[in-house]
Amino acid sequence: MIKFKLEGKCYNVKDIEINSGVTVLTGPNGSGKTYACTQICDYLDEQKKKYINVNVYEEGKHKADSFTLSGDMQSLAKHIVSSEGQRVFDTLVDINVPKIGDYVRQLVDGNIKEGYILIDGCDSGVSIDLMLTYRSLFRLILDDCKEKNIDIHIIITSNSYELVYDYDCIWIPTMGHYKRGGEADGYNLWRKMYEDVYKDRNK
Repeated sequence: MIKFKLEGKCYNVKDIEINSGVTVLTGPNGSGKTYACTQICDYLDEQKKKYINVNVYEEGKHKADSFTLSGDMQSLAKHIVSSEGQRVFDTLVDINVPKIGDYVRQLVDGNIKEGYILIDGCDSGVSIDLMLTYRSLFRLILDDCKEKNIDIHIIITSNSYELVYDYDCIWIPTMGHYKRGGEADGYNLWRKMYEDVYKDRNK
């Protein structure tokens, strides 16, 4: 577990706890998920922890430039006609999954028993089917690390409840913790948010 205090007026509650396994930083766009990721990285740097941090959405926006520079017109054409979600997914698979695999191998080779994988922006425009593929990827990483006795933390940002269910999650606007089980059900989490907004507007 890592425990530290977030800085910033956007967070009503500052203290954050992240356990091993998958933790989802969830909330609407602009709520501070990416900023929280940045602070987690700063904390890991201070603690001299080995981690990998990827922003799938931002990297996906620059893939067209790389295809143009390399002259790969076939990939460029596919990229241009793909949906936003497919481009984000392809970026994760083509660029970041190999990086994550290399990172886990470095942990094994260095006999490092804890690791941190941060994935920001991985659900932007992504369909439910692709999100289920994400979950399969996370399970593969968790199982691989468990076999090698590595305490792995996968920290992702998401504003889609399909990625929240059955994971530890932190509701970023209020920093409320929702543990595995019933309260981590994404439908209940989003319903609670909208009910609270409705009540506030109708006082």
